[in-house]
Amino acid sequence: MGIRGLLGPIRKHGVVGPLSGESVVVDGPALVHRIFESCMTQEFSSPRDSYPPPYCLLSRLVIGWLDDLEKYDVKVRKIYFDGYLPPAKWGVRLERLTQQYQVMKGLRNSHFEGLLRVPEHAFRDIKTGIGMTSLTMSSTTDKHPKPPFLIPSVLDALRNSQTWGRLVQVVPGEADTYCAQDIRESGGTLLTTDSDLLLQDLGLEGKVSLLHDVVLSDDDSESPRVMAPQFTLGEINKRLNLKRVGGLLRVAFEMKRLNTTFESALRSIRSDVKRARHSSKYESFVMGFQPKEDLGDNPLVLGMISSLDPRTSEIVIQTLLSKARGALSGVLTTETTEALRELDMLSIFLPVLVENHQKSSAWETSTEVRRIAYGVLRNFLYEKSDAIIEYRAKPSIPKTNTKKSSTSKMGRHINVPDLEEMAELCASLSDVLKKLTGAFGSLEIRWLAFAIYLDIQWSVSEERGSPSAVLTNEIINRPAEASEDAENYSWDLTHFTAQVQACLFSLRMGKQLLDMLPVPGRELPAPLKQLRDYLAPLPLIQEWPTAGRMTTLLSQFEEANGLATIAGILGLSSAELKEGSAVAAKPTGGQTRTMSFGDKKAAGIEVPGLCPSNPYDVLSHLSQ
Repeated sequence: MGIRGLLGPIRKHGVVGPLSGESVVVDGPALVHRIFESCMTQEFSSPRDSYPPPYCLLSRLVIGWLDDLEKYDVKVRKIYFDGYLPPAKWGVRLERLTQQYQVMKGLRNSHFEGLLRVPEHAFRDIKTGIGMTSLTMSSTTDKHPKPPFLIPSVLDALRNSQTWGRLVQVVPGEADTYCAQDIRESGGTLLTTDSDLLLQDLGLEGKVSLLHDVVLSDDDSESPRVMAPQFTLGEINKRLNLKRVGGLLRVAFEMKRLNTTFESALRSIRSDVKRARHSSKYESFVMGFQPKEDLGDNPLVLGMISSLDPRTSEIVIQTLLSKARGALSGVLTTETTEALRELDMLSIFLPVLVENHQKSSAWETSTEVRRIAYGVLRNFLYEKSDAIIEYRAKPSIPKTNTKKSSTSKMGRHINVPDLEEMAELCASLSDVLKKLTGAFGSLEIRWLAFAIYLDIQWSVSEERGSPSAVLTNEIINRPAEASEDAENYSWDLTHFTAQVQACLFSLRMGKQLLDMLPVPGRELPAPLKQLRDYLAPLPLIQEWPTAGRMTTLLSQFEEANGLATIAGILGLSSAELKEGSAVAAKPTGGQTRTMSFGDKKAAGIEVPGLCPSNPYDVLSHLSQ
C-alpha cells in the first residue's frame, strides 16, 4: 500500500544511475499491475470502454518488458510472487473487495444495455518495451474492472518461458519481504512500485528503484542503457538530514499517525524530537519494516507451492500453519480478530469477476467443485477444519445494524467434505466428465458444457431459470446479423461468461492441489487419480472463453446437441431446457437432486464405513 504522500518529497533524492550491468530482483505483482495500468492508459479512448486487454496481450507485454531488460544487459536474478498474505492484511483486503464490488455495481448501473463490445483494433497500437512502466497513469484506471485472473495468467506465461520460468518463485509470504531479503543478502537493486520498501534497511549494497522511473537512455550512444534513480535508506536520511529526528521511518510514522504531509510531519517531529519516539504504536510500526520470519526457504514448502496460483498457495500455507495458528493472534488487534474471522478456519479471497451484481454470485454454481479442492487440504494435508470462508465481491451481509456483525459475516462459510464425501464427489465428477468427453470432441466445447451442466443443475436445485439454457435458446432463434451488429455484450451474456470462468478456476484449483498431493512411495488412490487425469487437459487462463467469443461457442455447443446431452445426464426434459424453463424442470422420477455431480448409484460406488487409520486404503476401497 505504501505511505500516502511519502514518495513525492524523497523522489528527487534518488541517485540516477544505470541498471545495465547490474543485478536486479523484481517484485512480480508490482510489475504485472504496472504493465496492466499502463496498457489501460494507452488503450482508453472512451470512458465507456470497460473490458480490459486480453490476458495473452498482458502476458506478452510483461515478458517483452523483461526481455528488454535482458537485451540491455540488466541481469534479472529473481522474480518473486506472493504466495501468502498474513492475517494483518485481511482488513485491507476486505476493504479492497468492497471497493471493487462498488466498481462492479456502478458499472452495472451505468451500462443498462450491457458492456460495450471491444473493437478488434482496440489494442493494436499498444506500445511495448522498457518505457511501458514509465508512462503517466490515468486517474480513471481504478474506476474500471481489473482482470480477475491477471496474476495467475501471467504466471502461466512466465512458467512456460524457457528464459523466465526458472527465475519465477511463488513464496510462502509476501513478495516484497522476499525481495528485500534477497537484496539484503546478495546486494543489487529491487524493482518495485511499493514505497514501503524505501523504508527498509536493504544492507550496505542494496538499493531500490521504482518501476515508473525505469527508462531507456535517450543519448546518442550506440549502446543505450537502462537508467533509473536508485534509493537507499541511509542516503535519504543523510540528504534530508533526518538522522537526528529518528530517520525516514519516524517521519513516515508521523505522516500516517497524523494523516498529514511530509513537511508537516517533519515540522511536528522537530518541535518535539522525543514525542512518540518510544511509544508502543511506533515500535509496532517499525517492526512492520523489519525482516520477517515466514516459512523461510523450506525446500518442501517451496516445492509444494511452486506450481500453484497465489490464492491456492495461500490456503495451502494456511493449512501448514494451522497448528501454530494460535501464535498469529499476537499480530492482530482484538478488534480485528473479532471482526474478521476465527483463527482456526481457512479462508480464501476469490477473484472479483465482471458479473451482474443483481444476480446470484457467479461463483455460486461451481461451489461443489471447489469443495473437492478444499477436501484435498482437509484429508491429505491434515487440516482438520471442517469449513472454509470464501470472501466474494458480493458480500453476504446480514440485515443488522451492528458494525461487528456486518463485517464478520462478509465471508461465506463453505462446508469442507470429509474423506467419504470427497470420494463420492471425485467419483461423481469423473463420471460427468467421462460422459462429456464421449459427447464432445472439442475440448473447448467440453469445458463449456461442464459449466452449463453446473449452471442448469444449480438452477434446478434453486428453482431458478438457467442463464445458459436461455442464452442458447436465444442464440438459436436470433438472426446471425443481429449478433454481429450488436454494440454491447448483454448482462446475461457477461454474467454467464463469469460463471464459466469461475467454473474453470474452480477446476484449476482442484487440479493444482491434486497434482501437489504428497504421496511418496505409493500409488495415488483411484478416485483422485481418475479425476486428476480428466482435469489434465484444462486450458491455460489466456485460452478461457470471453464474452466476445461466447456467442460463437454457444452456437457450436447447440450444433453438437449440447442441451439434449446435458438434459440426459441430469435426467431432465430436453424440451423444457430448450424452452429455457429449468425452474419447473425436475429429474425424472419426481425427485429433486441435491447439489452434487450425481448420486452414488450413478457414480457406481458404494460407501463403506470409514477406517481412519489409512485414508489411502479407504479411497482405494471406495474405488472398487
